[in-house]
Amino acid sequence: MHEENCHLRGSVKAPEKDDPKHDNWFSEDQRVKSWLLLTIKPELMKHHIRLPIATIIWRKLKSAFMDEKNGVKIYTLNQKAFHLY
Repeated sequence: MHEENCHLRGSVKAPEKDDPKHDNWFSEDQRVKSWLLLTIKPELMKHHIRLPIATIIWRKLKSAFMDEKNGVKIYTLNQKAFHLY
């Protein structure tokens, strides 16, 4: 769970490609990216599928759907989503 949050928030930066840790980071990020894409409608997915990393997808979705009035709803949905994963 912690790793997924790190990939969404971008708190764990990608290691350089020649770093031995890069492959593991990339695999984990692609797993989170796939999970994100599979949880949104196909109409939205087609606009986000080519984005390279989970953090970028998460930020774009967050900026598109979050406003101050819905902050509590979004927080609740985030909590439910992470408990399902």
